[in-house]
Amino acid sequence: MNKKDLVLLSVTGKPGLYRLLGQTKSGIFARHITSGKRIVASPFAVSMLDDIVIYTEEDKVPLTEVIKKMAAYEGEIPAPNAPKDALQNFFRQILPDYDEDQFYPSHMKKILQWFDLLRQSELLDDFVARSAQTDKEETPSEK
Repeated sequence: MNKKDLVLLSVTGKPGLYRLLGQTKSGIFARHITSGKRIVASPFAVSMLDDIVIYTEEDKVPLTEVIKKMAAYEGEIPAPNAPKDALQNFFRQILPDYDEDQFYPSHMKKILQWFDLLRQSELLDDFVARSAQTDKEETPSEK
């Protein structure tokens, strides 16, 4: 699988994550990363994981960066259904200055669910590698 081709989506009203397969006249053609079920979704109901950001007190951090930090984390990662305090403590370690007014426990649960799905589908390493490769391409080289 080409890492650059790994475009993951969240579809409003549908659980889990989907891999972008292409576009049709009526929308986005995608496949669920664990079940393999194919769907056509309205482009208005789709969010690319690469476009999602987490608000901090100073700035916005791309979800891809948060997932990379989670993948590198050496402690125990809480389950998505963990108590609110456990979720907040974990994300304070991963992203210490997250904005509590804009990053809710429900968002934390969703990110943990997505992280678990990436691990279960064995796409986590490819996702992290692709986002690291994208970061290098977007960073101008120093001379």
